[in-house]
This record gives sequence, structure tokens and C-alpha cells, in this order.
Amino acid sequence: MKLGFSTLACPNWTAEEMAAQAAGCGYDGAELSPRHQPSNFAPSLAPEDRRRLRRLFADHDLEIAMVNAYSEFIEAAPAVRAANVAGVKEFVDLARDLGAPRVRVFGQNTAKALPPEIPRERCLDYVAAAISEIADYAAGDGIEILLETHDVFCEPDLVRELTSRTTAANFGVIWDLTNSLSTGKTVEQAFAAVQDHLRFVQLKDYVDTRRLEGPCMIGAGDAPIAAAMALVASTGFDGYVSLETEKMYHPEPAVPDAAESFPEFIRYMADYRR
Repeated sequence: MKLGFSTLACPNWTAEEMAAQAAGCGYDGAELSPRHQPSNFAPSLAPEDRRRLRRLFADHDLEIAMVNAYSEFIEAAPAVRAANVAGVKEFVDLARDLGAPRVRVFGQNTAKALPPEIPRERCLDYVAAAISEIADYAAGDGIEILLETHDVFCEPDLVRELTSRTTAANFGVIWDLTNSLSTGKTVEQAFAAVQDHLRFVQLKDYVDTRRLEGPCMIGAGDAPIAAAMALVASTGFDGYVSLETEKMYHPEPAVPDAAESFPEFIRYMADYRR
């Protein structure tokens, strides 16, 4: 098992600071979000800066494990869906240049339910078609396209239905544990929906996981991390488990900053890493 971190956990650090701190703590890799500042982890990154960033992480023995795209595939207008697909393909190009083997996508960002004006089956077909096109584009570079359990696709039943429609060999699922539990499902039900396509795990903790309220230090909340990790381990999973403390979106002082959360996550995960 490898340990990673999302740059959402350290929004005020430069790339140089995060690489040095993560290497010092013993991380294996990073997932880069384009919403991180002051660094730019977006397709607008110039070629020379892509080379510099790739060298920076390599010099610290860190893998750029994934680049995170933000995507909206449930759109009635074909031109809008096509524009979203084209945007994610730019992230595939970025991942290739950075040496990252994965690109994260959302089926639909910022929506908690499927749009009522589009039939459910058509919604799923739109997402499956978009992911299949992107996966085909990425296959030649050996890059996986991973759907995160996020927003409407927090719902395990929807994830299960979507994966049955997506047959690309380089497609998989990122299990964001607390996102999937916010739907009211048990950890066992949530895991059952992702286990056959599991490629990456994201962990964070909340005082109240069901409501995603009170983000806190890993292990200090009520997220059933031990139960989830036991399920993950039962499959022989040897991929990334990544810290996704979202300091980017929760700057309040009660939420731990990266100087605290980085070393604590390594300590907390020590037993699972063996």
C-alpha cells in the first residue's frame, strides 16, 4: 500500500514546500488539484514548468500519482458534453507530461441529484460515453481514468450502474470513503459498489460523517476508517490511500493545516501500510 496526499490539504504551500514536507514525512506520491494555489496544476501549465514540476517531485522520490480534473458530463446539449470531454483530455495531456498514471474525473460536479429533466438511463449513458472516450484517448499513454465517488456519484447504486456500462480496461473508481457514507449507506454497502473497480482510496474524517460536518484530524472523527481499510485490505489492494483533508475549502482554524495533518496521517496509517 502506498500513501499519498491531495494538494487540497495544503493550499498555502508552494510545490517546493509540499514536495519537501511530504518527502520528509514519508509519503509516496501526490494527487494534484488545479484549484491549488499558489502553484498551478492545470493544463495551462507551460511546457518548461511541466518539466520543472516533474523533476521536482522525482528529486524528492515522490510520484505524481494523479492529476485531478473537474468535469460535468450530464448535460443535455451535445456541444457542452463535448467541451467537457475535451477539457479532461487536456488533463490527460498534462498527466502524460508530468509522468502521472491517473486522471480523476467527476461524473457530475456540484450536483447532489440527477437532473429531473433528463431520464436516469440517459444520464448514466452520457457519463459512460464521456468516460469511454477519454479512456480511449488516454490508453496509449498507459493512463487510467478514475471516477471519484463525489456529489451525485457518492450514491453507491449509481456507481454500480455506471461501472456496468464502462468496459475500458483503463477505467476505475476512486473510493472517497466519507463521501459515499454521506448517502446513508453502510461502509459494507459502499465498498461493495466499488470493490470490483477499485484503483485509489481517499480518506478524510469528520465529527459527523453522515452530514460531512466538522472536518477534523484523521482518526479524530467518526468515519469508520478501520472497517473500511479492513475491506480494502481483504481484496489485496496495493495502490494509493490518499489524505484528502480539504483545508482548501475549510480554512477555519479548527481544521488542521498540512503541517499537522501530514505527519499525523503517516502515523495513523502505519499499521495499514505494513
